Amino acid sequence: MENQTSFDLSGAIQKWRRNLAQSVALRSADLDELEAHLRDAISALQAAGLSSEESFLIASRRIGSRDALESEFGKINPGRAWLNRPCLAGLLQIVTPGLGNLYTGRPLHGLILYVAVQGIVLFLALALLWLPWPVNFLIPVAAAIVVTVFVIFDGVRCARASLPDFPLARYNRWYVYILVVAVLAIVVAPEQVLVGSPTRAYVMQTFAADTTSMEPTVLIGDHVVVDKSAYAFSEPKRRDIAFYRATQRSQTISMKRIVGMPGETIEIRNREVFINGKKIDEPYVQFLRPSTDGTFPGVSMAPTIIPPDAYFLLGDNRDNSADSRFIGPVQRRQFLGKAQTIYFSSDPETHKTRWNRIGKTPN
Repeated sequence: MENQTSFDLSGAIQKWRRNLAQSVALRSADLDELEAHLRDAISALQAAGLSSEESFLIASRRIGSRDALESEFGKINPGRAWLNRPCLAGLLQIVTPGLGNLYTGRPLHGLILYVAVQGIVLFLALALLWLPWPVNFLIPVAAAIVVTVFVIFDGVRCARASLPDFPLARYNRWYVYILVVAVLAIVVAPEQVLVGSPTRAYVMQTFAADTTSMEPTVLIGDHVVVDKSAYAFSEPKRRDIAFYRATQRSQTISMKRIVGMPGETIEIRNREVFINGKKIDEPYVQFLRPSTDGTFPGVSMAPTIIPPDAYFLLGDNRDNSADSRFIGPVQRRQFLGKAQTIYFSSDPETHKTRWNRIGKTPN
């Protein structure tokens, strides 16, 4: 006679059902139907004299394993095999915060998360610009790691929390996800569709120096953080290292030092700069060629009145700089921002990191 306490048939059936429920290819109705078939088979086997345990093992094997059932029902319910995969939800969160939540059927949750992440990015950008070194790097780096992990975990959690019979919405299509990413990129940064963001458009941007025109202050291989909000609430100042477009529609960005202000008279006499007739001190300037008689281009310049709302910019490496001596004063509207911090530096010849330059403020 069978020992009724040695095998919990009801518990075994529930465990079997929970195992099948982990498959996204099976709906609740599918699970109900499979369980009904299992119970009928068990009853028939028990009537033939088999024990509860024997009946359960034989009946469950006849119905099939989870992998086999998932494959069969995946053919019946196309599109469900990829739905609510936690790993895919996490990957989509990396592409765009909130996209993994959209994938799991929580579009509002995803939108809130996206807006929150953009706010955090803005805060980290301001911290990078305004806090002293090295706090301005340690806090953003630590916060970025924490936020990234949280966003990924949130997508995975939402996928795992979704029911197996989660209905396939109209927006659960790969082309919808691509459209969402494209629309967000265009809305938040019309000027730079692929890599833009509100932070990059209005707060800060990075710039890699690729010429020697600002040596020794900024070297080739220096990566500089540009404060794009610097001139939004204040006027440019003399000695600022400013970033500007050569023309309003040009995509080329240049970096030079502000030397002359609007309305001033600037003159260069054999490498020496005079503002309104007075020589200015320029300890940051570098000359590579020997002193000449002043006939070499750019070594001397007749007195010039700087137009209103324009600035005279010069490179620190005066012997190798295409600046206002040759292209004229730069209009205020052409300015993009001010050099804030060197956040990374690499020697272009040895490709080694120049650790002693990281964190410096160009001046």
